[in-house]
Amino acid sequence: MKHRVVAIGLDAADPEVLDQWMAEGCLENLRTFKNNSAYGSVTNIEHYRAETPWTTFLTGCWPKKVGHWGPIVYQPSSYDAEEPGAYRFEDHPPFYALSPEKRVAVFDMPQVRLVPNVNGVQILGWGSHSQQGPSCSVPAERLQQIRQKHGAHPAYDEASWGTSDHANCYDTAALTALKHNLLQGLEKRSAIFQDLLVQEPWDLCMTLFAEAHSSSHSLWHLSREHPLFSLAQQQQTGDAMREVFQAMDTQIGRILTHIPDDTYTVIFSGHGMQANALDVPSMMLLSEFMHRWHFRSPALAPGDMTQPLSPPQTNYPQHWKHELWKRRAATATGLASPTEQQVQGDPLSWMPANWYKPLWPEMRAFALPSYSEGQIRVNLRGREAKGTVPPAEYEALCDELCEQLYQLVDARTGKPVVKQIVRTRQAPYADSPHGLPADLPADLLVHWDESRPTDVVEHPQFGRIGPVPFFRTGGHRSHGFLMVKGPGIEPGTRLNSGEAPDITATLLALMGVPIPNYFDGRSLIHPFLSSTAPSLAHVS
Repeated sequence: MKHRVVAIGLDAADPEVLDQWMAEGCLENLRTFKNNSAYGSVTNIEHYRAETPWTTFLTGCWPKKVGHWGPIVYQPSSYDAEEPGAYRFEDHPPFYALSPEKRVAVFDMPQVRLVPNVNGVQILGWGSHSQQGPSCSVPAERLQQIRQKHGAHPAYDEASWGTSDHANCYDTAALTALKHNLLQGLEKRSAIFQDLLVQEPWDLCMTLFAEAHSSSHSLWHLSREHPLFSLAQQQQTGDAMREVFQAMDTQIGRILTHIPDDTYTVIFSGHGMQANALDVPSMMLLSEFMHRWHFRSPALAPGDMTQPLSPPQTNYPQHWKHELWKRRAATATGLASPTEQQVQGDPLSWMPANWYKPLWPEMRAFALPSYSEGQIRVNLRGREAKGTVPPAEYEALCDELCEQLYQLVDARTGKPVVKQIVRTRQAPYADSPHGLPADLPADLLVHWDESRPTDVVEHPQFGRIGPVPFFRTGGHRSHGFLMVKGPGIEPGTRLNSGEAPDITATLLALMGVPIPNYFDGRSLIHPFLSSTAPSLAHVS
């Protein structure tokens, strides 16, 4: 039997945020859809949570199976951190390429490439957050036709692979402009997807609302609890994030009017958002701590622990990288400036952790650039090109680092900022008991306390780091959801809790495509279908 599926992803839309706004009557279309569907919660990976969710979704596999841990790849032979782009999907293709007889239309999924064996339309990079690849389509002319009819997405810059959808959280004009661009983009995206839906009876027609991701990152403090929430009230920008979500809800309502009742409609998100407690520690504070641990001197944001802390500053006119670079210590040497790295074409020139790169060869251990948890790499002899740490000293060095890191506290609350440190290897060249592969870049993964974002930390030996500006005010968390409506599904059904790969397996099952044995996911919908439902696929 032919099973038609429409899948609508809400990129990084947090289920708790959606539930609150649905209860308040702000998201009427999503509330009605949820009440008439089966609903389940899903969790995603805790490691590399900001970098892997969509690769996990597309392949149906955890990163340790596909060997792709995110867009930043560290090279021990050159002490370089590179961004090679999206996973290549050679060994584990996107799920929609597993059944070439099915007619498929895929519009604007991020972190993916054009792949063979897809019977239909692939449109990538019209308006995606973290596209990680070029804008292109199959048929080749389709993307240009869309641009001619609907125009470009005003919040996403093709030249930067969809990474221009952000704004300085201290800049009212920039935040207002971003909101305006996201609202315009939502209307265009909805119109494009509606055109696709009515073009033919696809077996799978899928898109992703990237605007949820972008607004959650940059507009969070205008809407939700964050240290800058008082600044948001001063800026009088209104609840811009909620405005974007309400507009998204409106556009989803318009899309739903084009979907026949005998179609399985899936609305989902593989991960969510919360107040951002990851960016500042992982992108800046940890790398500075590692510099002080090794060199016993500050490089960036030196602070005086004998002086009382002033409240968080609310006026940072320049980009984050420029504000931080201005805070380098007078005695700091060896760092590469963001301007220097940008001239050299380094895509990570904006991230402070990357400025320490010239010093890595002489350090015993250093912090790698990261979008989520902190990552520490040991400069291991025999593994790194200029390794300084003998393998026999690996364990003792890791012990020392863990002991020191657990002493870091939030200078504003006095509470520890390190929640947990995961050792990825039991020995220098061995896999870990956590099942993480040996080619994982980090030797230590530092999980931060996420109860409150901080702009300043202190250590009894290495002093105060900060205060520094906040960057993005919304940060990733590993909670998502799945809503399924269609034949044989009782409204109000509560699905069993699942994991991110289960979303992928559920979509395949609804399409009537066997779930491959190598998948890490299972269908969440099978146990809850009534006897009147069409026969769906099971594991091959």
